[in-house]
Amino acid sequence: MHPDFVRQGIGRRLLTEIESVAIEKGYKTLNVMSSLSAVKFYQANGYELTYQSSIGLWIENWSLGMDMRKQLISFTEMEKWTRRIT
Repeated sequence: MHPDFVRQGIGRRLLTEIESVAIEKGYKTLNVMSSLSAVKFYQANGYELTYQSSIGLWIENWSLGMDMRKQLISFTEMEKWTRRIT
């Protein structure tokens, strides 16, 4: 993100919208591959580290990254949805 727009809530709003759309489409989890500099952002938004890997940002530039996951719907909510469907 461009430095002029950091810490203004834009990333959080975008992430919230993505999560809302994912829930509407029936996704139960979201996975992201995060740069090291964005790990704290994702953790603050409920994501958990699942794996450390190397990611290619460009063909000639490899960077250390972190796979992260967030459960979108709690198991209790999933059970409620399952009961409604069956």
